[in-house]
Amino acid sequence: MKIASLGVLLISVVFIAGCTGQSSGIDSAVKGLPAVQSFLSQYTNARITTNLLDNQTVFTSIASIRKDCNNQVFPISSYYKTVVDDGSGTFLTVWTDEKTQKTVCVVLEKNGVKTHVNADSPIISTPSTTTTNALEQPTTSTNIAVPTTTTIKPTTTTVSATTTTNVVVTTTTTVATTTTTAVPTTTSTPTTTASSTTSSSTTTTTANRPDFTISYNNNVVENTESGKKVTIVFTVTNSGNAYSGAVRVDAFITQFSGCSKVLQFFGSSVQSNCSNTGIAAGTYNIRLVADLYNSISESNENNNEDNTGQVTVA
Repeated sequence: MKIASLGVLLISVVFIAGCTGQSSGIDSAVKGLPAVQSFLSQYTNARITTNLLDNQTVFTSIASIRKDCNNQVFPISSYYKTVVDDGSGTFLTVWTDEKTQKTVCVVLEKNGVKTHVNADSPIISTPSTTTTNALEQPTTSTNIAVPTTTTIKPTTTTVSATTTTNVVVTTTTTVATTTTTAVPTTTSTPTTTASSTTSSSTTTTTANRPDFTISYNNNVVENTESGKKVTIVFTVTNSGNAYSGAVRVDAFITQFSGCSKVLQFFGSSVQSNCSNTGIAAGTYNIRLVADLYNSISESNENNNEDNTGQVTVA
């Protein structure tokens, strides 16, 4: 039981900012970053949690990690993931390379919105007109006068006379018209009616953009001087309504470094392959990604991956 507890303690270190006690070396390094120091000065009760993620865990999440880190270079390796959480939906995520102990990325998340920040610069607090949270951006309210179109209906007045005749007068802004109608009646009631109407229309224009999807076909394993060579065969399809001259494709085999290829499009789809060498014996998952760094604006950015492939190297 003591050995299991010690293992958990080495992998995950949790403490409340401002509390005393011995902390791990990685937590001390993270607390020394200007971005983290400024965050802790604003949220003095923030909680810090550090976990060590292995190669396999990082591999399965590398696309979302790179997107959060502003598409910067983020090699597949083991990383410390440190989360500084104030408990109300605002927190920092710090990624530190296990081998070099260097900080490679810091992400600020507030109310579900993620922003890549500089680890060596303090997070500047700005005044807000609607909240006391130091990380809120100032809000400015502007009143804009909106023109309205007013339609005034004709006014009808009934006048009692000895001949029991109603006199109806109709008036517009450009032409005055008078109409007299004899209507038998015993009563007369003046009536005035006015109404205002505002109308608007919105025109929506959809831009033509490509939409890349990728599908795994098969793989070929060969012997080479440098070890096993795995060639992955795949098909890339542009199902959008715009042409794109070229797109980059990346192929990853679990924890091994991936290979990449730039494909030129002359139709709606193209079949190609990519090879990885030096693969050790074992069974691995294959991950294919089209436009890994989202350098091409697509109509759908959520269908660029295929994780169905698998290869066995004897």
